[in-house]
Amino acid sequence: MCLAYAPKIPWGGDEWFSYKNFTIMGLPFSMMAAVMKSLLGEVSIDNFLIYRQQGLIWSTLLYIIFTVVLIKSKNEKVNGFIIFYLLFISVNPYFIQTIEFFRYYTLYFLSTSVMTLFLLYNDDKYFDKRYVIYFLTVCSLFIHLFLFIQLITYIFFKEFVKMKKKLYFITTIAIFSLIIIPNLAEILSYLHNALLPVYNHDYLLEHRGFSLSTVIKPIMIIFTFLFGRYQTPLSSYYIDLFFMIYGLIIVYGTYKVVRDQSIRHPMILAGIAPYIISIFLIEPISLPQMTQIAPQHVLFLFPWIVFGFYYLFMKSRIGILTSIILWSGTIYASYLSQTMDFIDYDKIIDRLPSNKIPIISDAPAHFEFFIESNDIVWFRDDQKVKQVINSNETIGVLIGNWKLYSKLNPLQFWHNPLGTELEYNSLNNLLDSLRFKGFSLYDSYSFFPVQFYLFEKNESLSSAIPWFYDMKYKDLRLPLYINDDKIIGFEKIYAGQKIFMEPEFYYFIQSPYKGEKKNVIELSYNDGTVRSIDLNTDDNKYRSLFCRSIKGDAIAYSFNKMPLVSNSMKYPGSIFRTESRIYRHVSSDDGYYFEIKDPELVMIKAIIANNL
Repeated sequence: MCLAYAPKIPWGGDEWFSYKNFTIMGLPFSMMAAVMKSLLGEVSIDNFLIYRQQGLIWSTLLYIIFTVVLIKSKNEKVNGFIIFYLLFISVNPYFIQTIEFFRYYTLYFLSTSVMTLFLLYNDDKYFDKRYVIYFLTVCSLFIHLFLFIQLITYIFFKEFVKMKKKLYFITTIAIFSLIIIPNLAEILSYLHNALLPVYNHDYLLEHRGFSLSTVIKPIMIIFTFLFGRYQTPLSSYYIDLFFMIYGLIIVYGTYKVVRDQSIRHPMILAGIAPYIISIFLIEPISLPQMTQIAPQHVLFLFPWIVFGFYYLFMKSRIGILTSIILWSGTIYASYLSQTMDFIDYDKIIDRLPSNKIPIISDAPAHFEFFIESNDIVWFRDDQKVKQVINSNETIGVLIGNWKLYSKLNPLQFWHNPLGTELEYNSLNNLLDSLRFKGFSLYDSYSFFPVQFYLFEKNESLSSAIPWFYDMKYKDLRLPLYINDDKIIGFEKIYAGQKIFMEPEFYYFIQSPYKGEKKNVIELSYNDGTVRSIDLNTDDNKYRSLFCRSIKGDAIAYSFNKMPLVSNSMKYPGSIFRTESRIYRHVSSDDGYYFEIKDPELVMIKAIIANNL
């Protein structure tokens, strides 16, 4: 199972960062990456799978260490947990997915797994081995910052419990805090720039603060640990049922552990406490462009969750039942994840008439990895873009960053203190330039967030310029075949635009209204006749806002719109699983002028390819 995803998922994202930067955090990973570079040469489409095998090395080392401890240990508790843990991670989708990326998180997985085992069964000997733990804490800085935070939290509470002069200590901390807190933003900015110079930035000294995501995130992280990064709540009824049961089991298991004096200290101090501190303290005080906490950052919690299930297995009457449920849900989630489709860049290459066709892109360096022969130009290089548009008859536009498809404010896109308005406007200016120069859409391939459109100067083609659809429609893929028609994109038609319509077209309507809406669209005929038409009614919270239709029109195509569990990206209906629809409008007339009268309505009209 360890190679289930690696060949299917394209190289990219943070893998580029790990490849290009030698970092102190994850130092053993960086050192091994340097060795791999010297042996393999530059990463390419031919060898990136070999680069990804570094994760397999660290995971194999995890199995070896745990097996050696298992053989040498005479502690039945230790041995039982090791067997349970190794079996669980062998089928756990999150662990398998982590292995298969060129990142230092498998090293983090190895380190926190070993550390959990060490703390779990040496907690009562802490004061005898405190200097060993101090040493390991210093070493953890070379693995991951949050592993260091976990161990510091554990040490702090262990030392505080035994401290005789607690009042003096508390007073010192209070005075120190009075100095630190007023200058916290400046201190964080300085430390971040000093420790991560590659991300050097003049920060807006504004903390993220608390939001709904602060409450949702701890639950989502546990969900991801159990079911993998490709499953989301409300996307599968069986997964949701498993998670509800897991939630009850985790609460009950935590209660049982807390009551057991022999193990509650390490569970609380090395698992629960640093997790709470990470979510409810560290993220709220983060500054713009600092990383928001994701599951991979708090991996130290993962072994403790597994231990909780193991503890119930050993100590509870329902232990066997909970274990059966755990394995069943984990295996089912692994199956679902392995049957998923991922973007296929070969399908983009297949749509290019030749390797001489220039491509305008938001990430040239990234896409050159997959499309090496083409001239790929950055979409914000105005001079080169102008030159490409003026000197070519066929042009490709390839955009991979979903954050450019709509305007996002800094809170929505915390990595960018200025938001994405500038990039959004640049993309739309590019499309306007193509329209002005007479380009029309010829072909497409869209697998969100990557959207590729091929444009051609051809008078026989429709003059429509496609819209880069955003998060609301992320489950829609192009090209789309309906009956004998090939849909290669969608254009937006706004209120006040009076356009000539063909007798038949595919569409859906965005509306702020949930109920029936009358006399909102006007049809004008050559004989001077004007007819008003109404919208349908739809009680579904999602469709009523984003997939409305003209009254009486039939459904031409439907697809599942999966939930988006993200507070910063939320929109009405975003957390609901829904059947989204595309409608077909048919008229007996040869043609007519179409105009939306309501200023808050937007029609999304399909662009049909005529090159079938």
